[in-house]
Amino acid sequence: MATPPGAKYFPYSSFRAGQEDIIEANRSTIRDRGIALVESPTGTGKTLNAIVPGLEAVERGEIEGIVFVTPRKTQHAVVFDDVRRINKQGHEFRVLDLVSKGDLCINRRRLQCAVKRCPYLQEKRRDGQKNIAQYDNPRDVNKEIKRFRRSTVYLDVPSLISFGRSAEYCPHRTAMRLAKTADIVVCDYNYVFSPGIAEVMTSHYELDYSKRMLVVDEGHNLYDRVLAFYSATLTQKALDIVSTTLATLDSRTAGPFTALTEEVGALADTVKDVCQRTNRGDGLDTVVPTSAVEIKELAEPASAVVRSMEDKEFKSDLARGLAQIPNKDHQERSERSLSRFADNCAAILRFAKDPSFNENYIVVSWRDGQKDHLLRLKKLDVSMEVRRQVDAFRAAIIQSATLSPQPYYRRILGLGDGCMAATYPSPFPPENRLVLVDARMNNSMRYRDLPDTLNGVTERLETMVTTYPGNYLVFFSSYRELAKYSKRLDLPRGIKMLEEKRSLNQRERDRMMSDMRTRGLMKMPTVLLGVLGGSFSEGIDLKEEGVIGVIVVGMGIPVPSEENKRLQRYLQRSFGDGYNYVFTYPALARIMQAKGRLIRTMRDRGVVYLIDNRILNDRYLKLVPDSLKDEMIRVYNTKALKATLDHFWKIEK
Repeated sequence: MATPPGAKYFPYSSFRAGQEDIIEANRSTIRDRGIALVESPTGTGKTLNAIVPGLEAVERGEIEGIVFVTPRKTQHAVVFDDVRRINKQGHEFRVLDLVSKGDLCINRRRLQCAVKRCPYLQEKRRDGQKNIAQYDNPRDVNKEIKRFRRSTVYLDVPSLISFGRSAEYCPHRTAMRLAKTADIVVCDYNYVFSPGIAEVMTSHYELDYSKRMLVVDEGHNLYDRVLAFYSATLTQKALDIVSTTLATLDSRTAGPFTALTEEVGALADTVKDVCQRTNRGDGLDTVVPTSAVEIKELAEPASAVVRSMEDKEFKSDLARGLAQIPNKDHQERSERSLSRFADNCAAILRFAKDPSFNENYIVVSWRDGQKDHLLRLKKLDVSMEVRRQVDAFRAAIIQSATLSPQPYYRRILGLGDGCMAATYPSPFPPENRLVLVDARMNNSMRYRDLPDTLNGVTERLETMVTTYPGNYLVFFSSYRELAKYSKRLDLPRGIKMLEEKRSLNQRERDRMMSDMRTRGLMKMPTVLLGVLGGSFSEGIDLKEEGVIGVIVVGMGIPVPSEENKRLQRYLQRSFGDGYNYVFTYPALARIMQAKGRLIRTMRDRGVVYLIDNRILNDRYLKLVPDSLKDEMIRVYNTKALKATLDHFWKIEK
């Protein structure tokens, strides 16, 4: 298939509406070594729009490659699919899927690398015998990796695992070593924005970010993810699990775990003491003045823990102990709990070295009587950390369907006024989507549990999904709200109801999506109840009647906790407009992401229905993107709702 003029690597014969403009703007960003904030709706081909000009720059020698970061592994497949289409034009661009150690592990005892005892980390001699010391004869495995690299341009998870098994070498280590030779590296945010991992990538594996272009996909998630990298949480439950694990290992091996158990106990006592003196024990969070919590109180026992867990002899004993746990799941859980605990202790040590701790961090304590307690430390603002990592690249494109209002994202990501920011229209016909706002129902905390609200919302949900049966996504502001309405809904026989759970794993999520796709194609209606900001409100792609309606119950405004109020005051001092930064903008972003689940192709038609009249208040309405505001139609009751739906779907018929 011929490509359009001026787009050598574009794999289709024509552009969608607006797509050529986005590609040209991204070219300019790369050429100018700039930063771009690109808001483009679903259907504009965001992935291609970024990698096509990036690969052009690779060919010209301006950059060595692209680092494409995503918040979810499911989005990696989109990049691979697009590169395959490009390569069908006669190219051989190499793309690498750099995922977690756990996803690439081939050791039957799983993740023994955490304690430096995995045989797949040892280099291999030509006679097949493993060396005792790592890297004793690295040239042999280097040759195998080079042959593997020459044999395929698609370095995905199955091919990496297959190579690892044949070469008897760690697939994750292989992927890290291949990163610098790949034209495109697809990975999670943490490979760029987590301080420890980014340092390993650039120093140990020589991935020179200054010669590469960065693409941040779903960029509206970036700030919260980076915030998590600069946070630490210690709970009584987690500390108890670590202590129990160490006691079990000690009983099996008689290893040197007694000293570490005592150090964990000392840290647990400190956490408990801080929680008891700063929290009333009523099950509510308390923001603790940093002056009331000397960071050295936590740093001293945390330092002792880190020293013990980094000791080589201890790691060997720990590996032997874990290997003796007969149950594989129990073994993996033990390793994960120890690893998370070590990461939290290391984070506390970083905080202790930060001279701005008292001004720029927040400490939150929580306890429920004497049963449980929690201590959380996090940075209030990571805009400088984001900008520092973005600046490490030659050019950067931060893209999403939801980056409005752009001054907000420029500020929280530290991008400044020099960042190019643009918003592009949807390529889909506006008549294919109906956007409704209920002008009567108010789902604020003040009204949401009143009988009139409960009955009114239930009636509207049932009217929506029965007027024109099909697949619907219904998003609530919390799991509590979801559970409340799942008990109240009385749907006709034949309409299947699915519910998102807090503990939903990837396998369960994929199964629910597959169920909805299959039922959609078979014209068997399904209603999936989810949560704003949860597993289904973004990052899913249900085309061709996969979804014909998205309903949002409530605005998903964050809870006005003491923590959020403290953050509001901090941002008010730093940026001004603190309330909107903490409450309004995140809520609108979640609504826009949920809305984006609906229209995915030129053939899709459907309805978006927001059941909360607060969005019509000037305080919020003035901040709503024009792309949503211009389409809003107000409905005042179920009679008007049904009449409007009948008219819309009548056109379909």
